[in-house]
Amino acid sequence: AMADGALSETVAVNGADAKDALRLACRPAAVLVDPTFARTVLDGVWRGGLGELVRQAAVQDAPLMKKLAKNAEALRVLNEKIRERELSKFYLCICLGRPEPPKGRIECFLRKDSKTNTVHVYHHPVPDGRSAVTLYETLETRDRLSLVEVELLTGRTHQIRASFADMGHPLLGDGKYGVGSVNRRYGETQQALYSYRLRFDFPTDAGILNYLRGREFIADEVPFRRKYFG
Repeated sequence: AMADGALSETVAVNGADAKDALRLACRPAAVLVDPTFARTVLDGVWRGGLGELVRQAAVQDAPLMKKLAKNAEALRVLNEKIRERELSKFYLCICLGRPEPPKGRIECFLRKDSKTNTVHVYHHPVPDGRSAVTLYETLETRDRLSLVEVELLTGRTHQIRASFADMGHPLLGDGKYGVGSVNRRYGETQQALYSYRLRFDFPTDAGILNYLRGREFIADEVPFRRKYFG
């Protein structure tokens, strides 16, 4: 049920529920989503760790779909809950320096540049710009690096990476928005960003997925946290 990693849950259920309507998978950040998966439910929202809840847009390959969602009703409900923002998603990241204030809320507008596959940050509405809201809390700072927990209230392309770079604290290892000399000094070639915690809030009826209400799943292992913060 779970692949390439382990999950723990705050109510001590090891990742997959006995009812088996929905499964969670945890994959290493360096492993790409299989391109045959068309558009995943959470791809672009929870890349790189917890939350590979996969569906096929065309629903043509039943074995692949069934790996993570047992039936179409579970998929329908999950899609609805994502649209209604009834799931809470949390990341861990390492940024350069220490954010000030150490806990806060970032509100901005992001406009994508498809030619460079980057986004630009604005602090006022702009044409084609999309609002982005990010909550963060600095957990620890060592050797000019900070371990930060981030909660996304919106799910925009490169939201965390661009927002932190704009704040003056780019992510360690980020080749698009980071500092190349620092990345080379630490030998990091991939951004230190990992979606490690997922909570099913479900304040409204979730039908077949009601059994998940209030439950939280956490990735047991976040490699860069151990490497830099013990």
